[in-house]
Amino acid sequence: RKLKFVVANLLFTVAASHAQEVTFTGTADKKYDGNEIVLYWTDGKDTAVVQDGKFEFKLPFKDPTRYMFMSRLDARKDGKYAPFGILVAKSGTIRIEGNIEEFSASKVKGAKDDELYNSFNAISSKAKRKIQDDLVQKYGAALVKNKKPDTSDSRYKQMMQEYQQMSEANEKLEVDRLRKFIKENRGSFAVVCLLDSRARNLELAEVEALYKLLAPTYKESRNGQSI
Repeated sequence: RKLKFVVANLLFTVAASHAQEVTFTGTADKKYDGNEIVLYWTDGKDTAVVQDGKFEFKLPFKDPTRYMFMSRLDARKDGKYAPFGILVAKSGTIRIEGNIEEFSASKVKGAKDDELYNSFNAISSKAKRKIQDDLVQKYGAALVKNKKPDTSDSRYKQMMQEYQQMSEANEKLEVDRLRKFIKENRGSFAVVCLLDSRARNLELAEVEALYKLLAPTYKESRNGQSI
């Protein structure tokens, strides 16, 4: 009986240790075999090489966090690259369909919190693009998109005033949408990260009210503490 008890505990310990891992399994076109993928996060960094159209990262899972990926090939093209982040709330396996030449265009399966996070931000990005498109249609791309616009243009001041008004109106809608999103997904790590990224643009009372809605599970996470 003692032996069975020891063996049972050992098996439970081994199973528990495996359960506390996060695995990223990736696929890519075989023509990219030999190319290196870099993974970095708050506490460390790791690399993997594409072999036979596959790559993999297996790490101990400690805390909910955002894992960032990059492709060496992507970074070498012109010295610039867009880091590709995946929000991970718990241990498990996440699948990546890797775009080695433009890793930020890769596709992910198995990360529910990441999907939630991206779905909210996609609407935010669309709203910002609409503001810019509306201004371009009215004032022209040369004035709106130019990094060094002609500030002496008589329309520049008017354009900036409209931009400010449109941005402020959009920000109010964003706060309403964030409040609703948190209420609907309060048990998700995604809403903690969203509130953390937007807290500095909100009134303190609003941040406190939204913080109270968060699930206790993630209030002690780094993002929860940051809020």
